[in-house]
Amino acid sequence: MDAVAPRTAELEGINVHLLELHEILQRISEAIASRSSLTISYVNAHVMNCAVQSTALREFLQSSDLVYCDGIGPLWALRSEGHSAPARIPGRIAIP
Repeated sequence: MDAVAPRTAELEGINVHLLELHEILQRISEAIASRSSLTISYVNAHVMNCAVQSTALREFLQSSDLVYCDGIGPLWALRSEGHSAPARIPGRIAIP
């Protein structure tokens, strides 16, 4: 069975994955099982503000395999644009 492409939405030029915690953990487990690398990043208001100012940070976020909402600000921004964004996921919970 082919993997389904994760749902994403663009926020200030960054593709944010609209995933629930169990989906993020599944992606991590799959990467571990297949011994694949997986670059995981998060966005919150501070990171988004820094990414607007820093080309290097913006490029890093754009190249990440998975970017999820750690903060309520980006989550509200996505929802205001009509996206069904899941609840915010604090980094200390999502990254084992």
